[in-house]
Amino acid sequence: MGIIDQLLSPPGAQQLKLGLYLIYFMLLFLLPYMGVLLVTVGLSVTLRKGYPELARSFVQLGFLRPAMLVIFGLVPLLTLAFLLAQFLFGAGLPMGDYMERITVLLAGALLLLYAYGRTEIQAVGAAGVALLGLSLFCLVSVLDLVYHPGMWQFIDGPLPWLFSWTVVAHFALYIAAGHFLAGVAITFLYFYWPEKRVEQGSAEARPLRFWGLGLTLGGAMALPPLLLWSLVLSHSSALTFLAIGAGMAAVGILFMVAVLVVGMLFRGDSRHALAVLVFGLAVMALLLVSHQQLQLAANREHAVVLAMEAQKVRSAAELEQQLLYVTAEPDPALGKKLFDERCVSCHAWDKQVVGPAYLEVLPKYVSDPEALHAFIRNPVKINPNLPVMPNQGLSEREVLSVSAYLLQELPIIQEGANE
Repeated sequence: MGIIDQLLSPPGAQQLKLGLYLIYFMLLFLLPYMGVLLVTVGLSVTLRKGYPELARSFVQLGFLRPAMLVIFGLVPLLTLAFLLAQFLFGAGLPMGDYMERITVLLAGALLLLYAYGRTEIQAVGAAGVALLGLSLFCLVSVLDLVYHPGMWQFIDGPLPWLFSWTVVAHFALYIAAGHFLAGVAITFLYFYWPEKRVEQGSAEARPLRFWGLGLTLGGAMALPPLLLWSLVLSHSSALTFLAIGAGMAAVGILFMVAVLVVGMLFRGDSRHALAVLVFGLAVMALLLVSHQQLQLAANREHAVVLAMEAQKVRSAAELEQQLLYVTAEPDPALGKKLFDERCVSCHAWDKQVVGPAYLEVLPKYVSDPEALHAFIRNPVKINPNLPVMPNQGLSEREVLSVSAYLLQELPIIQEGANE
């Protein structure tokens, strides 16, 4: 472990802002997908013996395809691991190690679930669901820890914060959201999506509609009280207007979804499957906005400290570079070596090649070597009839060495030319 921490550097203010948006988008990919996967495969394993066809239908939703497992599972989690470790840089919390361990657990769970989809062995599926549930509980625990910077100095162990009422509340909220989204997915894919759509009067339509609409309605009813519970348990300093407003907007949309689902249950149809999908995705987006605002509010001070540390690092680097410019010692021998390797292909002393003849342009730098240093560091176009010299990417010592060699050789070449 420790691979992620080795790749980190103090982030600047712009990196922090961009990182927070990327964290939001990674969670928007990862959490809904994993929640739906946990519920649908869990139902498939539970119903495998009594209702094998229904269990197979849950697996055939397509969430166990290798591309889905990688694109919506492993890639967002690995990206999220790096982003969280970068955001908490210097906090004294080994977030990189925690996320690496969770990634190992999750990868094992996904392998077991994929094997279950191929073999339909109930024990394999049960092991995969259990390991996935453990992985997600650990992930929720680590994400919850981000809200409590005051506890960071007291955390010690391979995975932190594994049990508290706030973790229980957030995990219960997440599981309810997983049931809600699983119901939305079943309803949409089997009663709207052309490639998987089942006939309304077929034998499999009734149980699929029951599970799809039942999970959706159950999740829509469970989410509001769980959301309220999680907000009540949040630290008062983290409760911003936007965090509460996003949560209340999600509750309003859930009420509309519940009305639509009840109507479909009474009529025995699925005419609002697309609307329920759109509303379901909106609910998840709003819940994550609320989550993100809680994180931002709880970590204001840490963000300020990170910005200050990044500024210190930049200032130290600039000072080091300035000192390098002052103390670098030129070496004419090194300058001759660089001249022979890089300069002679485009320059000559007594004639124009690609660039002008040195005897024409160097004399003006004899009294102003700093101007020659500046030109070699960052060439600019001077003669409109000639191409600009490419930047050679030389170090400061190499710049001074080439300049020293050229100015040292100039009078010797001039004397030879005059004879």
